[in-house]
Amino acid sequence: LSASKSGNDPSNWSVAPPSPGVVGISPLDSDNDGMPDAWELQYGLAPYDPRDAALDSDGDGMSNLAEFLSGTNPRDPSSALKFDSVTVSGATVALGFTARADRSYTIQFLPDTSSVLWVKLADVPAGPERIVTVTDGDSSGYPHRFYRLVTPALP
Repeated sequence: LSASKSGNDPSNWSVAPPSPGVVGISPLDSDNDGMPDAWELQYGLAPYDPRDAALDSDGDGMSNLAEFLSGTNPRDPSSALKFDSVTVSGATVALGFTARADRSYTIQFLPDTSSVLWVKLADVPAGPERIVTVTDGDSSGYPHRFYRLVTPALP
């Protein structure tokens, strides 16, 4: 708070709201819509209009805020949080997707059509952008099984 005081002096400390997922100083978000100004400017969005967070600029079914959170491009309809491939071989299902840089993921499934609780199949830790394939070898005995991909990884 004062340049003449030491950082070890509690009278020189200040409090800021928590910012989960951000290390260090939070990036500027002038309209408090959850998307940093720099990211909004990069993709031609309005950093002073919070309504653009709910818009789907590329028509892919994901809001601009969801695109920011998942690390995808809000101006490219082919860039979305989705499975790129689903392969079934006997009782084994292989689910492939593009993991974006610095994002963690959880793959979940519904065991059957009467279930309402999603069950965790696997976590994928953050890392560089890459193609990831997760295998479900326990799908036998289920006539229908539904999968979903979420980010960040869930506890």
